[in-house]
This record gives sequence, structure tokens and C-alpha cells, in this order.
Amino acid sequence: MKKHILPIILYVLGGLVVVGLTAPLYSENHMIRSIIDSKNAESARIDIYNYGNKNNKVEVVSVSSEDIKYSYPTWCQKNNGQCALIQTSNLDNKAANIKLKAKNSGELVIRLLGPDARYENDRYPVFIDYSNLVVNGQTIFADTQDVFYTSPYEYKLNVKNGETVDISVNIERHGFGLSDLQYYNINYITVLSIIAVYALIIVAIELYRKKRANKKA
Repeated sequence: MKKHILPIILYVLGGLVVVGLTAPLYSENHMIRSIIDSKNAESARIDIYNYGNKNNKVEVVSVSSEDIKYSYPTWCQKNNGQCALIQTSNLDNKAANIKLKAKNSGELVIRLLGPDARYENDRYPVFIDYSNLVVNGQTIFADTQDVFYTSPYEYKLNVKNGETVDISVNIERHGFGLSDLQYYNINYITVLSIIAVYALIIVAIELYRKKRANKKA
């Protein structure tokens, strides 16, 4: 039993070091929950405001799919305008097409968001990828914009009373990469430190095994 004690000690010490390095990361923005929920996201959200005065409104004329639902919640009825809240469960990178009509002249604000996700009333990011945003035939962006609830993408344009606005945008679940670590306050040094610890453990155990093998020989 004693001959196996050193590898066990190395594994335990290495594990403690790795846990020490990574433990704070799991609570940062609820990282694990955020990643899992983003990979399995079931809906995306678009808020559209018509800012001006309390009589300013935006009316949804039509949507391209039964997956797209809209409402006019009371919480977004403000003194400087009201909004339409649009939610879609179509996250297969297909275009969501929305036609609007402005009631009274003002500034139309299109806000692309992710779901309002919370754990014990603490918000955490659920990422959604938007691409190919086209407004009234004009391409606003073609590349992918990754957003979440507290970090939306906004586009603004002036509208006149009765003006219609056509919006088309592709929506899909977020494709994670190393660059996303920044959202969880994780830098490459931390990642490399974890890899280095694992590598040192493996090297130390291999050297120990070779040393024992040479003694037996």
C-alpha cells in the first residue's frame, strides 16, 4: 500500500490546487448554469420602442412564424413612449421577419436581447446569437452579434406617424469559444495554470513510476 502513497498524494494535492484555482470561477455570473442554459436556450427576445411622448406606440402588423409571439406589456408603457415585446422560440438560424407600424413620429429603438434568466433573483447571462439584421432593406450587420439580457444590441432610427418598418434577423443558440471566457472574468493565465498543474501531476507520477521500475530491474 505504501508504494502507491506518493501518486495518491500528488493526485490529491493537484486536485486541491485545481479546485482552488477554479472554485471562484463557477460562481462568476453563474458560469456553469449560464453555459448550459445558453446551449439549450429555447427563446430569444426583441424589445421595440417608439420614443417620443406618452402617445407614441409601435404596432406589430405581422410576423413570419407561429413561433414568434408579441405583446404590449404595461411595464414598458412610459411617459416617452410604449413598446412591443417580441419573443421567438425559433432558434434554428432562420430569419424572423417582423412588420411594424409607428403610431406618432419618434425614435424607434430595436433592442436584441437574450432571456431574462435569474437564479435566486440574481441575473446571469444566457447568450443568443443574432446575425443578418436587415431593416427596411438596409443591412445593419451581417456578422454574428452575441448578446444577453443586460448586454443587448441596439439599433435606432427615426420614424414618422403611420410609417411601416420591416425587420429581418437570424437567431440561433450561442456557439461558445475561448473568447467567451471574458464574460466570466476568466483570463488565459488561469486556464494555462490549470493545464500546467495537470501536466506537472502527470509528469511527476510518470517519473515516480519509472524510478520504481528501475529499482525493480
